[in-house]
Amino acid sequence: MTGESRLGYRPNWGLPSMTPPEQTGAPVYAFDRVKVEPGTAEVKAVILVPYPQMMPIWAAEVGPGADLPMYEGSRAVGVGKVLWRRSAHYPPTDAEASHYDSWLAGGRGRTDDAAHGIVAQR
Repeated sequence: MTGESRLGYRPNWGLPSMTPPEQTGAPVYAFDRVKVEPGTAEVKAVILVPYPQMMPIWAAEVGPGADLPMYEGSRAVGVGKVLWRRSAHYPPTDAEASHYDSWLAGGRGRTDDAAHGIVAQR
C-alpha cells in the first residue's frame, strides 16, 4: 500500500500560536491500528503538512513535546503530542512511507526533522 492511498483522514490541528477555534489542515498518513474507536486512550499517528505555504509556521512552532489540538470541524476531538519531526514530501515517497509504516508498527526508524510522529490522546 502506498503512502498516497493511506491519507484518508483529514482532521485539522491547532498550532501553538493559534487561538481556538483557529486551525490548519494536515492529514493523517496513518495510525498504528486499523480502527481507532471513540474513547481510545492513546494511538500513534503520522501527520503530513500538505501546504507549502504553511511549512514555515509548522517548522517554527511544532517540534517534539508540542501539544496539538485535533479538530473535526469546530469540535476538538483529541490532542496530539509531537514525538518527532522530519522533512517529508506530500504525498510521501516510497522510502518515507516505509519509514512511517515501520515506526507505526513499533520500530524506531530515523526521527529528526514536515512529517510529525504524534501520540494522539482523547
